Amino acid sequence: MKIKMFFLTTAFITQSTYASELPVIPLRDLVNAALPH
Repeated sequence: MKIKMFFLTTAFITQSTYASELPVIPLRDLVNAALPH
């Protein structure tokens, strides 16, 4: 669970920080890519 929260938090912070510079990637896609299916 801690690892999952780490990915979610990292994805959220990264998206928030670079939203003005990089194309906005849906958070759901980031989570799907980071977590095992």
